[in-house]
Amino acid sequence: MLNTYRLQKSFVKAIIVIGIGLFMLCNLFSCAGLSDWEYELPQGYCIIRVNSCDIHIGSNNGVKVDRFIVSFCYNDRYVCAKRVEVSENDSYDDIMSMVPDDAFYCIVDTITNKVYDRLNTKQFEELCTELEVYNLCDWIDTTTKPDGAK
Repeated sequence: MLNTYRLQKSFVKAIIVIGIGLFMLCNLFSCAGLSDWEYELPQGYCIIRVNSCDIHIGSNNGVKVDRFIVSFCYNDRYVCAKRVEVSENDSYDDIMSMVPDDAFYCIVDTITNKVYDRLNTKQFEELCTELEVYNLCDWIDTTTKPDGAK
């Protein structure tokens, strides 16, 4: 009787250990967040990679520029982004086939929280001149994790 009790207790322990191990293994390999990142920008703004099909601009004051940010540049006041509008059903390959043909620009004034969106190349250049958007960093591609992203 004592041996049966010990055997049952060992069996329960083994099942618990195996269960915890499987749970941890499943979480490790099914976690979409392993390759996600966040790139900090001025005034509490950031570029956020939620997954391969959702990269957007967010801020701690609620301003958001929807997905999909292809590339971005910024200075102390402005964040500029090249983006395409995608639907929930678009795959990464679908999104990449839209670039650059369907891409448009946006400018975010991080001081006033104003977003100028859906600008073609000419409108973007004219607005940059009008707003005196100068000294931007080089364009940063979002298809790979940028240097400085966490």
